[in-house]
Amino acid sequence: MKTLRRFLPGIILGIFIIIFFWEIIWGKSYFWEDVIEHYYPYHYFLFQNLRHFAIPLWNPYIFSGMPFLGDVQSQIFYPLNWLLAFISSPSPGFTFWVLEIKMIIHFFLAGIFFYLFLRELNLSFYASLFGAVIFTFSGFLVTHLIHLTMINTYIWIPLLFFFLFRWQKRSSLSDALFAGIILGVANLASHPQITLYFVYTIIIFFLFWLIFKGGERRFLRLKKSVIALFLIFFVGFGLAAIQYLPSYEHSKYTLREEMTFQESAEVSLPPSFPLLLLIPKFFGSITGRGTDSVPFWGKEEGYHYWETACYLGIISLIFAILGIFFYPKNEKRLFLILAILSLLAGLGRYTPFYKLVFYFLPGFNRFRIPARFIGLFTFSMATLAGFGMEFFIKERWERMANFWRGLLIFSFFMLLFWFLFLFGAFRGLSRFLSVPIVQKNINNQFGMFFIFLIIGIIIFGLRKFGKSLKGKNFLLIKPEGLAALAIFFTFLDLYFFGKNFNLSSYSPEDYYPRNQNVRYLQNEREREIFRVNARKGRYMILRRNEGMIHGLELLEGYTPLGLAAYATFDIPLERKYDLLNAKYKIKVDELKRKMDLVLNPTCLPRFRFFYQYLLEPNRKRILEILSDDNFDHQHFLILERKPSLFNSGTEIKFPDSVKNWIKVLRMENDRMELKVYTEEPGFLFLSEVYYPNWRVKVDGQEGEIYRADYCLRAVPLDKGEHHVFFYYDTKTLKFGAGLSFLTLIFTIALLFWKKRRKE
Repeated sequence: MKTLRRFLPGIILGIFIIIFFWEIIWGKSYFWEDVIEHYYPYHYFLFQNLRHFAIPLWNPYIFSGMPFLGDVQSQIFYPLNWLLAFISSPSPGFTFWVLEIKMIIHFFLAGIFFYLFLRELNLSFYASLFGAVIFTFSGFLVTHLIHLTMINTYIWIPLLFFFLFRWQKRSSLSDALFAGIILGVANLASHPQITLYFVYTIIIFFLFWLIFKGGERRFLRLKKSVIALFLIFFVGFGLAAIQYLPSYEHSKYTLREEMTFQESAEVSLPPSFPLLLLIPKFFGSITGRGTDSVPFWGKEEGYHYWETACYLGIISLIFAILGIFFYPKNEKRLFLILAILSLLAGLGRYTPFYKLVFYFLPGFNRFRIPARFIGLFTFSMATLAGFGMEFFIKERWERMANFWRGLLIFSFFMLLFWFLFLFGAFRGLSRFLSVPIVQKNINNQFGMFFIFLIIGIIIFGLRKFGKSLKGKNFLLIKPEGLAALAIFFTFLDLYFFGKNFNLSSYSPEDYYPRNQNVRYLQNEREREIFRVNARKGRYMILRRNEGMIHGLELLEGYTPLGLAAYATFDIPLERKYDLLNAKYKIKVDELKRKMDLVLNPTCLPRFRFFYQYLLEPNRKRILEILSDDNFDHQHFLILERKPSLFNSGTEIKFPDSVKNWIKVLRMENDRMELKVYTEEPGFLFLSEVYYPNWRVKVDGQEGEIYRADYCLRAVPLDKGEHHVFFYYDTKTLKFGAGLSFLTLIFTIALLFWKKRRKE
């Protein structure tokens, strides 16, 4: 019986998760949006490499080539990915299913971690399970499942707090080290915005502990806090150095270095958020299948729906308020402070608070969408709800009688609000409120709200009248039985809210079909190296990241961390296709709304010799020259600095009849080996995107790669035959790996030292 009770929380959470995701688990529906468009191609490419014990450094399949290691969202070193890589197979469909299971496992972990965290705070089984259900199925986690790295990171916060509170009780360095390890794993889950939130949350925790923890001298408390804080951050970021150093290096060449306040505050939690806490689909909804209410009309941009989803459930909210006002322990203050601060920050441009955060706290000027602070708000409110449930179970009814009366008064005013809406009191606020289907949906949503509000009132009512039935031994009128009812109906509430959001009918085979175009291009790719322009405006013959699935190199892609030089390579499209080795390009007939792939006869080969060049250090001027119809891009290169090999002026004039040949010996993602011959000195041009980490060896000696034609590469070669070897430099990776390894050794050694010292 004791063993069953130990595993009971996991069993209950597992059953709830299977119910919530059963259509996904059994392959009747599929995750959608960024999961299938972004994370699935990334994971497929990653798993293919990891199964061959290779770390993918360069991704040739999107944006004509860009770093894969440097793109932090690649999650190369996230521990779970290494296990899943060997479970998956070369079959794209099975890999996608493995990815879906990965996400579902994280929801299970979220619940288990939250349960353990609340148990560490000495909450009962029921209160801990209640908080775990709220956190796991909250609107924030469910609607952000499409942002895989965000969820993979956020689920570690309860386990982080588990060790923080352990440290608070025992002042043990071991607990600080374990907190650092958890922070390190969260860092490797690869959503820096969320780990930045973690950093400031940890600091707030220590400040709270210094202010409210009594008993010890202030100086000693400060000393212990500084040591623990140093260990947590040292271990947390040291373990992640293997990923963060290459990603930091890459970030210097992207468009997302820093941003203005207006850009950062792009999606702020709206002032109407109290309405979203009570009636989450008041403004309609979005799901993978379209909608389960009416189309979202809160904003023109549909993503505002999931970025502002703050729903926790009605019963959850009732118990959170109970916890705020009645739970007696000091920990309540910490989570109330966190809830208030995260709410103020989440409101973004609607309050001056986020502006202070943006300008005065390091890191926030690199990220957008302050509404994502809802994650911390959700964590805090789920904890407060657990406190409220603990109070509900253990305290006498008399202490919560006034709260129940307040709940009845609130219900009356909400009912009055509904009647006012029914009689058109708020129709002038928005033109949408006069639309019949919108009115019908709002009525339905009010109905759902009142159902769960009434259930909450009944649960409190049974707690009130349970005393008179004490001798009946009826389980459901006992506090524990009522807590079980609250858990069940909270899950039901969150299930009805979020069960459809992540369901799509598009399988990976439907989304990325291996159709006639794909098969033809794959066969051509066996014979020749080339790229494909597959998109024009809204027309796409191949999806943006589809090349990573089918092994086709595309000019297009989908990632927020693309290279700035490529993104600003703004020249006439036909000339751009030529320089980027696009053998095939999309042709669109707007009138017939048809598209097809056609041959681009003027495209340059991937490797070619040039014997004429212009010197132009001004990058803006380079784009102007390349855009000039009179410029011969087929025979002239534009270089930004003069190569040392040529000292006789800025132009070498040799006829096209110069004899040369190029033989490709090896062509891999992160290395290329060529054997070449040129009758005269010239430039070996590569239709490859320039990136500083690429190096070249010419006949075994280190050479130099020059940036050519704004964002491509060229290597000056003397006449004769040469062996040319291009490789991706891994110095930053090795340095980061060394730091991570040393951090791991330090952590293990310190843990063993602490253990032996205890013995």
